[in-house]
Amino acid sequence: MSLPEMAAALGDLAVLCEERGLLADAEAHSRRALDLRENSLPDGHPDVIVALESLARILYARGLLRLCRAPLQTRPGLARLCSASTMST
Repeated sequence: MSLPEMAAALGDLAVLCEERGLLADAEAHSRRALDLRENSLPDGHPDVIVALESLARILYARGLLRLCRAPLQTRPGLARLCSASTMST
């Protein structure tokens, strides 16, 4: 299995966990998928952006708004996704 395939599988597993309310597990799988994508794809690649959004959504669902913003704001060009107009408490 290639790194992109493994990242996709982990991302899918994160979604399944999220849908079942297993948010801590979803976060762990999402973080691993993001890590694999960031290490195997160039900055700004759409799959990296999707993985970041997925992690932010899970963190938001867990009530961790401060942590939700950090993964996006630390990436160039993605801070706008965390503006007050798109993500409020």
